[in-house]
Amino acid sequence: MSGPYPRKPENTGGGAGTIAGRMADAAARNAEATQLETVRAAAEKWAGAIATIIGLFAVSGIIKGPDDFAKVAMPWQIAIPIALTLAVGCGLTATLFAARAAYGLPKEIVAVGPVWTEERRRATKTAAKYLYVAIGGAVASFAAFAFAVGVLWFAPRATPPTSMTLLTTSTTLVCGQVKSITMTQITIADAVTGGNVITAAGAVQFMTAVSSCPVVPGS
Repeated sequence: MSGPYPRKPENTGGGAGTIAGRMADAAARNAEATQLETVRAAAEKWAGAIATIIGLFAVSGIIKGPDDFAKVAMPWQIAIPIALTLAVGCGLTATLFAARAAYGLPKEIVAVGPVWTEERRRATKTAAKYLYVAIGGAVASFAAFAFAVGVLWFAPRATPPTSMTLLTTSTTLVCGQVKSITMTQITIADAVTGGNVITAAGAVQFMTAVSSCPVVPGS
């Protein structure tokens, strides 16, 4: 940001009375007069970009998140909601600060001359500071979202529960993992004894898949 005006002759670069010096002063005054608008225009673009990034990640998370989350092994499942919470928090912070930098806060100012110039200088510094915070929050939000997506894609998969089979005949009940099935017999590794139980296919009265074997009294 340039200093107060008029400049001292030694700071103009071309001397106070030269054409180059007067052009340098005019260019510096013009740049300072438009700095606030430039910073706020950049902040407005950043606010739109941040909202777009967060929206895209949110949509992808809603569509694919629940199914993929259930497939991730522990303790990686714990890292996903933490990363998503951090991403949303940083994204919200970035959006608010970008909006603050772009639009400022409404207030009434009655100022002219040097007072007006100083007020705009302070507003420019404030907008630039909030814009830097917004950019940092956006980067942190993107990194947290990327981490969560990376875990969903590349973390170790959870081991699916072992499917058990419950089989009954007129005299017996067998529950365990199916080893083989043929046209004449079914072999099941009994969950209680650990041995293989062979049952004639014609003797089966009921057969179904279960998540765990029932406890039989007296077994």
